[in-house]
Amino acid sequence: MDNFLYEEHNIVGKDFPFIFHTDRVYSENGTPNWHANIELLCCIQGNGIVKCGDAAHPFAAGDIVVINSDVFHTVYSSTEVLYHCLIVDIGFFHTNNMNVDKLYFQEKIEDEEMYSEFLRAADAFQTNRPYRNAVIKHAVLGFLILLCEKYASIRNEHMQDSPGGERMKKVINYIRKNISSDLSLDAIADSVGVSKYHLAREFKKYTDHTVFEEINMFRCMEAKRLIGEGMSVSAAAHSCGFENMSYFSRTYKKYMGGLPSEVAKMASLNEKL
Repeated sequence: MDNFLYEEHNIVGKDFPFIFHTDRVYSENGTPNWHANIELLCCIQGNGIVKCGDAAHPFAAGDIVVINSDVFHTVYSSTEVLYHCLIVDIGFFHTNNMNVDKLYFQEKIEDEEMYSEFLRAADAFQTNRPYRNAVIKHAVLGFLILLCEKYASIRNEHMQDSPGGERMKKVINYIRKNISSDLSLDAIADSVGVSKYHLAREFKKYTDHTVFEEINMFRCMEAKRLIGEGMSVSAAAHSCGFENMSYFSRTYKKYMGGLPSEVAKMASLNEKL
């Protein structure tokens, strides 16, 4: 579980250096993560927030948000937000002589031309046609050329993820590595060399949650995975640091929107199929 929220991205080879999917988020409990590749989010419906480091960007239909390399980020919504997500391998930039290592992209973009180009690329991913991969590469490259021309600047030391953002990455990894332990704010703060008061303020600033809200959410996510793999509800709860089953059920429902027993029933049905 080391680096659980550092996404490696399973982009295999240079022939198709993209990941594309459409996501629907209707939770205020977004999962923070970071990765080396450039991620492009395009809102098509609803309203939400994209948090990049300590900057919170309103995210509504027509908006594009660029996640720069290694920036700590999350998406959440108090209602519902539907958006396309396109992840582009950095090697694709290099192949096309775009020195992305020296560039920093504006995060929030409100631009009808860019939005139209993104939707054109999204359409290429979502339809089957002759020479589909070539069409996708052409559409994505057209969007990236515009992005570089209109919204890129030369990266400097002030455009790196902030010290606080880097610290949050270490905190998240520490929590994930010790998810079954009796985690304390003192121990987490000691692991990153700050006071527990500083950590509590900073964590809230970057994630909009308290440290213990985040811990409970991660524990519930891991419990769901374990139950889905066939572990009993009680064993999964204990493995993820919950000693009281009543508290586990209440907490799980709060963060996951259902009961752990529902996941167990689904796992049992899948085994019988």
